[in-house]
Amino acid sequence: MPAKRRFITSRKCGAMLLVASALLVPNVFASQYSANFKGTDINEFIATVGRALHKTMIIEPNVRGKINIRSYDTLNEEQYYQFFLSVLEVYGYAVIEMDNNILKIIKDKNAKSSAIPVIGADETGQGDEVVTRIVPVYNVPVRDLTPILRQINDNSGAGNIVAHDASNVIMITGRASKVNRIVEMIRRVDKQGDQEVSVIALKYASASELVRIVEKVISNSNSKSKSSNVLIPKLVADERTNSVVVSGEKRARNRAVKLVKLLDNEQESSGNTKVVRLKYAQAKEVAAVLTGVASSIKKDGNKKTNQSKLAKNIKKTISENTMQSKHF
Repeated sequence: MPAKRRFITSRKCGAMLLVASALLVPNVFASQYSANFKGTDINEFIATVGRALHKTMIIEPNVRGKINIRSYDTLNEEQYYQFFLSVLEVYGYAVIEMDNNILKIIKDKNAKSSAIPVIGADETGQGDEVVTRIVPVYNVPVRDLTPILRQINDNSGAGNIVAHDASNVIMITGRASKVNRIVEMIRRVDKQGDQEVSVIALKYASASELVRIVEKVISNSNSKSKSSNVLIPKLVADERTNSVVVSGEKRARNRAVKLVKLLDNEQESSGNTKVVRLKYAQAKEVAAVLTGVASSIKKDGNKKTNQSKLAKNIKKTISENTMQSKHF
């Protein structure tokens, strides 16, 4: 092969290697931005960022003010954009991203009614961009959560929280960093409200009767301590299996289960009726005697009768009946 041809081939191979290496090696010359603005008009600041990021800026007429920022570090494109959002948030303005690289700069209180991005429960926004996030809640009523969360969110600015009771969903609008924080709080509270269930099979007691007693005990104790409804366990009687189903917060549920098991004991007697086998006396005569004694006790009403007097009455009645039977 001629020397000239070999030289050309070598140059082509070298060029191909350079192209390949350029594709594989990251771009170390990515754009870097300086963030130093001293006494700069806010409209000039917005225009400067727009030119750097190749964005078209639409500025609300009442956007005005002076920017004073000094940074000692250079920023990449993403950092520079987040820096831009943070500066405008401090001065009370919000950025609404539109199609075709268009950004609208408006008062932050007007952002909640603008066309801001809507993201799901598992998605997260970033920094100070304004988003709406829809969060389902599974174990706690949203109507109880919403008043508390509104105190945390920036409702006077870009923030807003709306609850939908029918689907138990909360819709949160605001700066992404604040929205993410509120969502994390919701998830932790929702996890605490996750109520497990315990089933206790009864051996001796009636399920419905035991539920009535335990609920009465719990109701009386909670009326004194004024406990939250979340801390009150719920009991249901399953008549088919004679079981008690207990649901609620773990500690409250354990207390109810312990009380149910404590009450499920074998009774010493099955009621207030007792059968006595007689050796000598006639059952019909003894029954008549005891019926008479019971009638005399009933006539006494609320008067106390001591045991000796009661015993004398029984003995006297039995003696009289015995004499009558001998006479006949």
